Amino acid sequence: RPAHGGTMAEPALTKKVFTLLVAHERGAGGGGRVLLGMKKRGPGTGKWNGFGGKLEKTDASVKAGAVREFREETGGASPSDDVARVGVLTFHGVGGDPR
Repeated sequence: RPAHGGTMAEPALTKKVFTLLVAHERGAGGGGRVLLGMKKRGPGTGKWNGFGGKLEKTDASVKAGAVREFREETGGASPSDDVARVGVLTFHGVGGDPR
């Protein structure tokens, strides 16, 4: 509680849109492989992850942003044309950059 019996102000919430693209190859009989990259910075440094990052104002859509990030992070590799949105994650944080 704040001093003098006052109430605490509600912290400002920030909203940023990030992408995450997990590339997979379907194999015969339902098997397959997943392409992951080693996280170089931010939360999860040193761990394997899909590819993604912040949506930019110049991205025409979330899908376009995901494909752009994938190409940047894989050195230009291009995902197949069947990139699909399969989910949405919402993280609630207070102030600052959620990375």
